Amino acid sequence: EVFERAPHHPSSPTTLPSCSQRYTMRIQPLAIISTILTAGVHSTTTTYDDGSQHSLGPDDVVSNMYVTVANASTLNILSSTSLRGCCNDNDVTSLPKPTVEVDGASTLSVTGDDVSIVGSNTTVDGGGDVIGASAVELFNSSDILLQGTIRMNGGDGSEDCTTGSGGHALVLRSESTAVVEGDVLLKGGCGASSGNALYVVGEGTSAFVHSGVLNGMVLVEDGGSASVHGGLFLEPIVVKGAMS
Repeated sequence: EVFERAPHHPSSPTTLPSCSQRYTMRIQPLAIISTILTAGVHSTTTTYDDGSQHSLGPDDVVSNMYVTVANASTLNILSSTSLRGCCNDNDVTSLPKPTVEVDGASTLSVTGDDVSIVGSNTTVDGGGDVIGASAVELFNSSDILLQGTIRMNGGDGSEDCTTGSGGHALVLRSESTAVVEGDVLLKGGCGASSGNALYVVGEGTSAFVHSGVLNGMVLVEDGGSASVHGGLFLEPIVVKGAMS
């Protein structure tokens, strides 16, 4: 399944009533863990896809770790958890994958403090500029709730921010929903072109922003919607396309 990469900036929530109810149970079946060897670098992908509720804390994290939540499953990320995909750890013919991917009517809740999710980056086709990945992407009627102290940063295109393309902090697609109401920093990755802090695309896809700092453009297009009740926006909010 191939997903089109969102556009980049050239220069650089009414709360869901059911969210709090989803985390009253702590059911922790074993997650599926797969280790991938690509270009001599190990990465680990942990998948939660059994339709149950799970939690992820600092003791569960290993280096170069990706997370997938699927099939109506729920994952709550706990305090002091840091996730970062591995640089150049993707097929060189494809775009880098997000550090956390939520699909299939699943839910990601980040209610802990001192949580960090950072996108990876890679060089496509064995050369050229580096492309940064998204920190978190949601698909197919999935939800995310950000209530704690959280930093989400798209992957950088280069260390000095002068080349490459930065990744997005948070991407919502295909009728997914985000509620942002904590001490949250959403920052697009830097590069010759910077990533978006928030990218909302597709009819029925919605973001509700009550607080936080959004460092990077907010792009809403192709029928997506954003409801802003608070927060500090350091770059423009751009709305494009019919029904957005």
